[in-house]
Amino acid sequence: MIIPSCYPALHDPEVYREPEVYDPERWITGDAESKTKNWLVFGAGPHDCLARKYVPLQMASMIGKAALELDWKHHATPKSEEIRVFATLFPEDECPLVFTRRP
Repeated sequence: MIIPSCYPALHDPEVYREPEVYDPERWITGDAESKTKNWLVFGAGPHDCLARKYVPLQMASMIGKAALELDWKHHATPKSEEIRVFATLFPEDECPLVFTRRP
């Protein structure tokens, strides 16, 4: 299995000034349509992922249902802010969460 990582491309200092700095304002330049390949989660071109439209809808549905029916508790650890890269990004401590059903 080949799992490409977008992390190196999205942290390229030749493309993004100070790529390790959290700077959401870098995305409000108004030219997102001209940079469609900056977001490569589902690939691009004629062979992009079939789930490109399905996955965001399914995730929104699942997260919405969980937000309505469950209480969430994150048990932060010293490694909660560190990032691990493998096909995608996630916290080094794997983000331990406890979900409890609301009465």
